[in-house]
Amino acid sequence: MSPWERDGVRLSDEWAAIVFPRVFKIDGSAREETVLPQGYVFVIVPTLRDPKYKLPGGKKNPGETPLATAVRELAGETGLKMKSEAFRYVGAAWVSRTKHWSILFTVDLNEDDVSWMHTQHPENEGEIPRYFSIEEFYKMVREGGFLPYHFRRLEEKGLILPLGRATG
Repeated sequence: MSPWERDGVRLSDEWAAIVFPRVFKIDGSAREETVLPQGYVFVIVPTLRDPKYKLPGGKKNPGETPLATAVRELAGETGLKMKSEAFRYVGAAWVSRTKHWSILFTVDLNEDDVSWMHTQHPENEGEIPRYFSIEEFYKMVREGGFLPYHFRRLEEKGLILPLGRATG
């Protein structure tokens, strides 16, 4: 049984997979201990009425698993093609307003991967990817430039510091 099925998601359900791409510095001295990310990758659709940066992601295609949706959406919105083994399931939350599951994954990138971001993927629907340092991310959040629901999901799962505790 998959981790999302253990959380109550059935393949027949409606869902959107969202991905939290974390960027790590690779300097040859990486050890097995916990290392903090250098930054994150988010996307924006500038043609929206009130554009805000958000996690890459989107709705499933027929026959897809949540993991396959996450892999496809990351590639489509950022140009970053990562193997499915690089993704880690974080959790699923039911969104009652839109009646679908929001399924969160992380993917860890090294800083060299960021240079491969682009908007030319056939599935790109106008999203523009951008790397943010930790400090830039929290500044953007404070200024209202990040989708609040996505911030709350990251905060609830302990993937980022709460805004009041962040130093950036």
